[in-house]
Amino acid sequence: MARISKQERQAQAEAANPFIDPTISIQKLSKDLQDSAHTLSDDEARFLVDYFYISQRNRIRFDGQVRAMNETGEPHMLLQWMGDAASVFEKQIEKALDKYTDSHPVGRWIKKQHGFAAILAAGFLAYLDIERAPSAGHFWAYAGFDPTRKWEEGQLRPHNPKLKTLCFKAGDVQLKMAGFENNYYGKLINERLAYEWERNFTPGSKAEFDAIDARDGLNDVRKYGTTTEAWAWVNGCYKREDIRKRVLSGQSVAATELTKLKLKPGEGDPMLPPAQMLGRARRYGIKIFLSHLHEVWYETTFKCRVPKPFVIEHMGHVHRIAVPHYDSPYAGDEPSKVFHVLKHDGGTEEAFFEDLGEMAVGEVILLSRYSPEIQQMFIDGRVVGFTLVQKGNKKFAERTSEELPRLMQ
Repeated sequence: MARISKQERQAQAEAANPFIDPTISIQKLSKDLQDSAHTLSDDEARFLVDYFYISQRNRIRFDGQVRAMNETGEPHMLLQWMGDAASVFEKQIEKALDKYTDSHPVGRWIKKQHGFAAILAAGFLAYLDIERAPSAGHFWAYAGFDPTRKWEEGQLRPHNPKLKTLCFKAGDVQLKMAGFENNYYGKLINERLAYEWERNFTPGSKAEFDAIDARDGLNDVRKYGTTTEAWAWVNGCYKREDIRKRVLSGQSVAATELTKLKLKPGEGDPMLPPAQMLGRARRYGIKIFLSHLHEVWYETTFKCRVPKPFVIEHMGHVHRIAVPHYDSPYAGDEPSKVFHVLKHDGGTEEAFFEDLGEMAVGEVILLSRYSPEIQQMFIDGRVVGFTLVQKGNKKFAERTSEELPRLMQ
């Protein structure tokens, strides 16, 4: 049966049942959403992002059921209406979140990146908080990209699973958009993928040791099931040179394409499976995006140069990947030295001042992170060794001497 357009389906539905109009109540709601979208709170934006993906899954499921029932000639008017309603919800939510991101300078920067539309931009704005992230590493950790953070039994999850899913979706979109000339992060992921494959083909590389660990179940690496294709890769069922030729020539390395090359375990070379190569490259690209997002957001919020990345400040690296579509107004300034008292979270005043003692002269803290009582102490000049600094609409307390921080009576 020939496929028909959504408009034709709606016309058929109205002709068959004039009492069903999937657009009436939803269209009335969309006006209210769009008018108030620029004032959405982060909690409201998070809800809308979550609901968008729920509605999208429902619409895909309903449309699939309608197609299947079309082929068998079964009645499906209600399912068709539900699919159309879900589609309208998607569009209205996207319009609302488009206005929400337009009202934020960082949201506008995100949408300048090819492949990042309103939903992804709103998700990153809503889930991340620059005032709790003195470095890009805090964004990485919250998104689940810190391998040192283990989720132990009986403990709270050390990252946000919804943000991690959002990062996966963003990476997936970038890979699909990598062929466009103005795409940046998708091309970055593909470059990293080529690098990861090269490491996979190199004897004695970390990739080979990771494959051996995966084969033997060492170093907390999960064991693959013996019936999986990943098991065949880490157990040396393929020769390194055979796979290298296929990858370099652009041929598929799917299991169905490798049946003639497959050997008995141990006759080939242990390698990491293709899905793991892709996952590594995708994580790399999204971590670079999060670093760039942190730089733009930090400078937009605090009106000063972002601190140097850890690998440049402490590990001797010198190359820095420039942020696309962004000219820093603070490029010539000294990197910021904002100090976040991360250990203090509603604790005692004594603990707060003990944490302040870890600051170096010249470092500052952002006062809006703390209670009005603590803010007022610095504003009144009652904290020994500190002075109030105003940058834009943000108030900071700068440590000006090595004297032990304490409260003047």
